[in-house]
Amino acid sequence: KEALDAVAKKTELGRQHDIVLLIRLREVREGETIEEMVLDQCVPEIKVIDAESIRAILQRKESRVLFLLDGYDELRPEARTAGQAIPKLLSGKMYTKSTIVITSRPSAGVQQHTQPDCNVRIKG
Repeated sequence: KEALDAVAKKTELGRQHDIVLLIRLREVREGETIEEMVLDQCVPEIKVIDAESIRAILQRKESRVLFLLDGYDELRPEARTAGQAIPKLLSGKMYTKSTIVITSRPSAGVQQHTQPDCNVRIKG
């Protein structure tokens, strides 16, 4: 619910960002890039845009992008390995100025991705 409210700009967090992207982690495939996830899950099929264009937009607006990663506990094991897009995003290797919110069951191991400038709040 919080993720959907942020996407709809009903929350302060959602209103603070120009681009709010809800990524359902259960749908992420091994080897898929962040830009491909956005293209597959956030862009209507009728829009003509490619992954390179999405990358350019995300880089240009990086500090105004909110990634809502829904269901970390549902992320496939092969998509959690080092070098895959989600671990790279969470470890600060890409889109370092963006904001990331992760929803997950507490036992899923999200804490391994926390950084010194990271605010982790586990609810539920």
